[in-house]
Amino acid sequence: MKKIIEFPMHLLQGTIKELEEMLLSEDGTLKSVPCKKLHNVPEIAIAAFCTKHGRYQLITDELLQLIRPLIEGKKAIEIGAGAGDLAHHLGIKATDNYEGDNKTANVNGNEIKQTAIPFSSNVENINYKNAIHKYRPDVVIAAHFPHKQDMNRNYDGGTLNGLELSWVVEQVPLVIVLFNANLHAYRDFDPTHGKHTTAFLKANDMLYSRTIEQHLNLMLVTTKMGDSWAGKSIRLWADLAENIKNINRIDMGRKDMDTIFGPSREDIKFQNKQRNEN
Repeated sequence: MKKIIEFPMHLLQGTIKELEEMLLSEDGTLKSVPCKKLHNVPEIAIAAFCTKHGRYQLITDELLQLIRPLIEGKKAIEIGAGAGDLAHHLGIKATDNYEGDNKTANVNGNEIKQTAIPFSSNVENINYKNAIHKYRPDVVIAAHFPHKQDMNRNYDGGTLNGLELSWVVEQVPLVIVLFNANLHAYRDFDPTHGKHTTAFLKANDMLYSRTIEQHLNLMLVTTKMGDSWAGKSIRLWADLAENIKNINRIDMGRKDMDTIFGPSREDIKFQNKQRNEN
């Protein structure tokens, strides 16, 4: 039986109020702040703030510094933009299908009370595939976009309208994804098969999200092989990123990839069971 989980807001009230004063503009949009201002804030307080205000990703000056070189001079859109904070600071088109306009979020079979995402008039209500067909962007950004739910693997979570990363990469020259390795399972996409140029960055002191496992936040930038400007941009960007404090470029091995992109442990067990039965 599902149970309703609520954060201990009464215990975190002081910290949440400080975060509201630091992060919220008068019109309700998120401000961009230096990441050092968030270093000592407890993860549970950040998660509670995000839950209260219907946010999944905080905006830091360093995050914007990392993304801007990739979209400069290019047509970029954000899909699954939520309240549109990141797109607002980047000066790009924000789109979302408004699926996050719910009062509860499902986490590991439990429901967590949350404020519905405060969609602004600047966020176009449109499915991400339709948005890509409509705007034909050079760059697509997705931040904490749930993966597409596989009805044969309901233990993997996700949503029915979740992100099919392999499809997006086929449509768009350059794709930027901010995600959490424990929450997102883009298993339709395999960055190791040689068809893509992909870079991963682990930036614990830059990527602040709703999760209470901030150390698992990652940034992925990928393109199809053959998109020369995009591939060149990724290589130059990855070199640039390594020079920014607290950023580490990581080379994920097959074992690491499997936790996010490849077969899950449950898939492997099922496959082994079928093999033994045959």
